[in-house]
Amino acid sequence: MIDEERGGRTPVAVVTGVSGIIGAEVARIVAGKGYDVVGIDCVPSRSADGYKAFIEVDLGAGELPSFTLPVESVDCVFHVAGGALAAEVGTDGLSSDPILVGATLQRNFVSAVDLIVGTKPSLVSPATITLVSSINALADYGLPLYSSAKAALHGLTVSLAPSLAREGIRLNTVALGTVRHEQTEALHKGHPEHFEKLREGVPGGHLLSVSEAARAIVAVGLELHGAVGDVIVIDNGQLIS
Repeated sequence: MIDEERGGRTPVAVVTGVSGIIGAEVARIVAGKGYDVVGIDCVPSRSADGYKAFIEVDLGAGELPSFTLPVESVDCVFHVAGGALAAEVGTDGLSSDPILVGATLQRNFVSAVDLIVGTKPSLVSPATITLVSSINALADYGLPLYSSAKAALHGLTVSLAPSLAREGIRLNTVALGTVRHEQTEALHKGHPEHFEKLREGVPGGHLLSVSEAARAIVAVGLELHGAVGDVIVIDNGQLIS
């Protein structure tokens, strides 16, 4: 898609977590809308051949920014990478393991700072940055380290969005409800009743699908032009129950 408003160039989207199921779906949807996709993940992506470029980097693990973009101009950024660590899942209370604390913060918060620092110089107004959080940050779902790291994204969003908006960049965060897929199932394999219990508490009895989650993330980044500095819950009503 050649966008005349963009000087006749094809618009570019940066998507993290593309080796994961939701990130790969976000990248697929954005590419279907005519964007060239630059994928980022810490492990190789099975879909990398379909991207304009793929950057293999562990975001937030070292000096910021930890990567160099292979393109001069970027129009939208989707930070899908993150998630709870297996060492915290299935445990009670607050871990005192400094390695787990640091790794959880890196994966879910510092990675977002890294991404924003690394892409902002290339963003062309009007542009968007969409972060992905979880309703864990908004209610009692356990996993205090993961929940706190995701809550930090909310603070980053509301405090940074005004200055970015003055530069023509919309920053928002999507707080997803539970999305059941093979990767989250593997994370909770020791508790086979986990998803069924959550499903029973959702009005209508339907947890988010991968497609629903990915389409919502893309919609916030590309279609909700009035959203600035917002934390938008997408969870099929899971939180209100």
